[in-house]
Amino acid sequence: YLEGKEEELNGKERGIVIGYDGRHRSVNFAQIVAAVFLSRGFRVYLFSRMAPTPFVPFAILHLRAVAGVMITASHNPKQDNGYKLYCTSAVISLNFRKFL
Repeated sequence: YLEGKEEELNGKERGIVIGYDGRHRSVNFAQIVAAVFLSRGFRVYLFSRMAPTPFVPFAILHLRAVAGVMITASHNPKQDNGYKLYCTSAVISLNFRKFL
């Protein structure tokens, strides 16, 4: 989606914010997500340590990034993990049971 809107959004230059929490392998999942966006030519802002979920949307606004990803399963059991995608008009949340 972001690549299809590149001319309109300038997303590759504006970048993607990626955060993660302390859940099972969150940092690994965040690094994989960062690698995928980097391989597609996006600037990536990857948090250097665990961060609360609200830090990602704040960082998107502060950095003027095009979108963000938070690796967390929020209120779900500790063995779960998930992926929250923040874009300009929506939040999309996907949960994965016992990811990796």
